[in-house]
Amino acid sequence: MSSVTAAPSTTRPGRSRPRRTAPAAPGVPAPVAAPGRRVKVFRHPAVGTVNLSSSSLSIDGMAEHRVVVYTPLGAQDTRRIERLRAIPDPVVGCPEHGRPLSEILREKAEQATREGRNAEIPLPR
Repeated sequence: MSSVTAAPSTTRPGRSRPRRTAPAAPGVPAPVAAPGRRVKVFRHPAVGTVNLSSSSLSIDGMAEHRVVVYTPLGAQDTRRIERLRAIPDPVVGCPEHGRPLSEILREKAEQATREGRNAEIPLPR
């Protein structure tokens, strides 16, 4: 397994860009991290902390577009991702405001029906 260093101290868990230390002057772009490999830390109430390595890949001919791939850092992170995928009706959002996925999908289907759009939204199995 390859070694990946922890995210710089200027990044928060779940973010790949460093937060600004001071407001940028008008017309001056704020410094951001260059594309590349990062470690993102996600905390989920059902499975705990999941560490993911993100690889940012450029797309030829599309200068401003990137594909970001997330992979578990270790075996424990892989097991936690598997546990997340096994939750039959996961809560989406923070512990205080989160709602079951089935409820969100049902609302989207009802809205699509009201708007005359295709209301088929597959539920995860």
